[in-house]
Amino acid sequence: MEAEATKSEKSMVGFSEMVKVQGKELGDIILDIESIEETILRTTKEINSLSKSNEKISEEAREVGFKISSIDEMINANTEDLMKVNMAIEEENKLIENLNLIGNEMEDVSDIFARKVDEISDFREIIVVTSPYPPFIIFEDNGDISGIDIDILKEIYGNTGIKLSVRPASFNSSQRMIKNKWGHIIPTISYSEDRSTYMDFSDNYRAESKYIFICNSDKVIKLDKLEDLYKYRVGIMQGYSYTEEFDLDMNINKDTSDKEEVLFKKLLKNQVDFILMNDYAARYFINKENLKGKVKELDFTLISEKGSDTKMGFAKIEDSSKYLDIFNNGIKEILKNNKIKEIEKKYLG
Repeated sequence: MEAEATKSEKSMVGFSEMVKVQGKELGDIILDIESIEETILRTTKEINSLSKSNEKISEEAREVGFKISSIDEMINANTEDLMKVNMAIEEENKLIENLNLIGNEMEDVSDIFARKVDEISDFREIIVVTSPYPPFIIFEDNGDISGIDIDILKEIYGNTGIKLSVRPASFNSSQRMIKNKWGHIIPTISYSEDRSTYMDFSDNYRAESKYIFICNSDKVIKLDKLEDLYKYRVGIMQGYSYTEEFDLDMNINKDTSDKEEVLFKKLLKNQVDFILMNDYAARYFINKENLKGKVKELDFTLISEKGSDTKMGFAKIEDSSKYLDIFNNGIKEILKNNKIKEIEKKYLG
């Protein structure tokens, strides 16, 4: 009996141990189930979040699609505009061709003009050929031609009783007319060896080439040296020479325009930080366009080391030296009596 009791006790202990093991395994399974539930919940949330993200992506995709359609429309519109621009360029090229033909035709009538100059070489009339260069040469809307240099010529030759006739032409045409002896004088021109073969030059009548920087009145810009320009956008005239140092500095951001009026429009629209102009031209346009108070001149200026090379060019015709002598003597006189200051004030204010 004792042996059977001992066997029964061992059996109960074994069963108890098995229950403990199974209980532990069941506990682990429950923990695994809870972990799985948490994973499912987390995954469900991520799926919901992903679904919302997909919806957002779909909305953004639709918005991008609308933008692409809008861009397509803009491209189509710009393509039409580009076609118009190309057509305008073609028309302009045709006009240039026509102008070249006219230039060639003008060559054919050179004898007529040459005779005209010879006929009036007795000091009754002087023909001035010139292109616009405000404020020195101004083509008025009514067809008149005025300006500082025209008034200088009128002041000098008017006192001698010689009539002044001004004929408008491009700069290149003006030089050709002097070369072919269709006119007597071309104003505001600099010396070159090539030009000296067909024209004589007067004394220099503007001593200094000064260039000023102009910005909008509400801007605070300080310039002390050329390097200070590097962080700005500078508006300049296309094809013009300023000082050698400025012209050769590739670090300066230069924005070119073909007309002074365009320079000022860009400045007022803040498309450039300031503009660089000859001080005569700047003062003239500020006065002409009523820009006082809207723009201002900076203290920093550029002055050409070579000075101004501004002369009158005289055709090499018989007795041209007499016209030249009258001008050189006359310019000395009006510089001495300050008459030239009166003329400049008329246009510069």
